[in-house]
Amino acid sequence: MLAGILKFSQYLGSRLKQWTKPATATLVRGTIADMTRSQSDLLVENAILRQQLIVLNRQVKRPQLTNSDRIRLVFLARCTGCWQQALHIVQPDTLLRWHRDLFRLYWRYKSRSKSRKPRLPQETINLIKNTPAHDLLMGLSLFATDANPKLCCVLC
Repeated sequence: MLAGILKFSQYLGSRLKQWTKPATATLVRGTIADMTRSQSDLLVENAILRQQLIVLNRQVKRPQLTNSDRIRLVFLARCTGCWQQALHIVQPDTLLRWHRDLFRLYWRYKSRSKSRKPRLPQETINLIKNTPAHDLLMGLSLFATDANPKLCCVLC
């Protein structure tokens, strides 16, 4: 029985060493995968990692990203297909949310009116402002009698 416990503890020790050993196979696999990628992809990934290091060097505790940091990360992520692997301080869902927000701001800016002129002519606006309330009700009752006689009974 003592021999069985000793074998089991050795087995657990060897398994623990395997679990805590650095993953060299993924390092080699990652290096080989990087060799197949284009130079522009590698440069963009490098820029994403560098931007994250800049943010981390600015703060000690929890990193606070400014709007310019967010914009840079969104634009850099747009330039490469492997941007999710390069993100370490931000979740990919967060970056996608920032992208949607920037897209919404961009189209709100693009679709704003170019001039400050009202869509109605000024004389029409003045006419509406100067019309007394009883004239508006009178016009409504005239419209009701012409369009629907039953509605006239309800209004009168």
